[in-house]
Amino acid sequence: MSPTGYPIKYLPLEGTTADPEIYAARTRICNRGYLLQSHLEEQADGTTKETYICPAMPPEQYARLGGDAGETEGRVCLCNGLLSTAGYYDDIEAPVVTMGVSGKNIHRRETAREIVEEILTPAYVAQREKELQTGSFRVLETVT
Repeated sequence: MSPTGYPIKYLPLEGTTADPEIYAARTRICNRGYLLQSHLEEQADGTTKETYICPAMPPEQYARLGGDAGETEGRVCLCNGLLSTAGYYDDIEAPVVTMGVSGKNIHRRETAREIVEEILTPAYVAQREKELQTGSFRVLETVT
């Protein structure tokens, strides 16, 4: 899935780019450029032309810029996909949800708030939220 070839783990959730129907229906695009890779190509006159490519690009564009169109198969724009997961640009790319090795321990879907409440307690989270809303929050002390 990664356009850079870096191995990532992702959750095969419905409605994300991991869903084969969503992947097939999407418009390929590479418009952020965060993961572009330098590609050097020797020209007929002996000069070297440098372009920046990403396998998440449309195959024709990738090939035109010097890449092998076959490298685009199964690749997803992580720039837009991860931004979409965070709630940005979801009209451009469906979300992609990645995880580390700890993902093996996931057994249910929780919001970030639920996870923080589980760690810090619901009462603590509610108090901090109230402080933020009223502007009376204080910076936590650093424990060394």
